[in-house]
Amino acid sequence: MNPNRHEWLVQVLNQNGFSMADLAGQTRLQLSVIEEAAKSDTAKSEVWNIILDTVNDYPSIRTPGADILDDLNNDIQKYGENALCIVYYGVNQNLLGFCEYQCMDDLQMHGAQVDVEYLSALRMSLAEALELFTKQNYTLQVVQS
Repeated sequence: MNPNRHEWLVQVLNQNGFSMADLAGQTRLQLSVIEEAAKSDTAKSEVWNIILDTVNDYPSIRTPGADILDDLNNDIQKYGENALCIVYYGVNQNLLGFCEYQCMDDLQMHGAQVDVEYLSALRMSLAEALELFTKQNYTLQVVQS
């Protein structure tokens, strides 16, 4: 048994907001196969490589610059504050970060330009997204001060 490998995998998954069951869905491997690979000293290299490839593809969560507020205000002017958008977010190093939004009227992506494949999504109005990103930017400014 290799407890260090298992602990490392669980830690990386937790830091990115995922569980072993999530990893099973992402890799299309059975949960028992993943558990065995993480705990075994003799894990099949192809199984472990699939796990590592998936974990290494997790996005680095970056938050957008203050210009996202300008983008949101412009979209509100064009489409109205009640127009719908999707806000993409994720967890990295135990920190929740809102990264991008996509206005449903023009389908343009705005924000930190990250791969949204592994991110979660919330549907909300542009006005709600503006409030969310404003608060996040303010919080980040206070923390960095």
